[in-house]
Amino acid sequence: SFKLHYQPLMNLEDDSEHLFEVFVDLPQKQGEAMEAGEFMPVAAEQGLVGKIDRWVVLNAMRAAAAMSEPVKLVFNINGGSLADASLADWLLKAMRAAKMDGSRLTFQLTEGDATTYLKQAGVFAEKMKSAGCGISISRFGGGLDPFKLFQHIPATMVKFEGSFTQDVSKAEGRQRLTDIVKQVKESNRRTVVGFVESAAQMQALWTLGGIDYLQGYYLQAPMDSLQIPESA
Repeated sequence: SFKLHYQPLMNLEDDSEHLFEVFVDLPQKQGEAMEAGEFMPVAAEQGLVGKIDRWVVLNAMRAAAAMSEPVKLVFNINGGSLADASLADWLLKAMRAAKMDGSRLTFQLTEGDATTYLKQAGVFAEKMKSAGCGISISRFGGGLDPFKLFQHIPATMVKFEGSFTQDVSKAEGRQRLTDIVKQVKESNRRTVVGFVESAAQMQALWTLGGIDYLQGYYLQAPMDSLQIPESA
């Protein structure tokens, strides 16, 4: 019953790249669909998050393989999945079966999960990176010292915590984002600012410098099928 959705990340330097973050929700017979944030905690209690993450990866890769143009995908891997030592090997087999090159896939962990499952996250990230995959840390900058994670996890990209976007209209917030973007770029990692929901935010972020990707409902809401937006 799960349904996949795909939200593009706008590359500010290269509009020929088609990169999508993959989301999953659970449609309800009545009312709006239940988002992952609602059902994943229940799935975690039942030990099912690993199965859901695998289902998402497998079906999104099939959709990507059917595209006439090459697309890249960002998958959110839950903390409960990181506890499964067999996950990385399973993903590598699934990639081979789908004939999906690692350079087209990025696996994303939240800063919180990466901290909680630090050892497992490091092993997982090393295995996937050795296959050419990208490693992203989302909700980055929410903790006291997020840069410590780079000592354990070979992240290639970070997606900043949502408050950075919310505060970009204020001088203090803009400086806070400028500073952390500069630090991330100095470590040779790509930067994503999500949750862009207004023209004012878009304009402020566009001129900030150091940002590789923008993402949010103002640019493109998550789509029900994998397709390259006409505006791209």
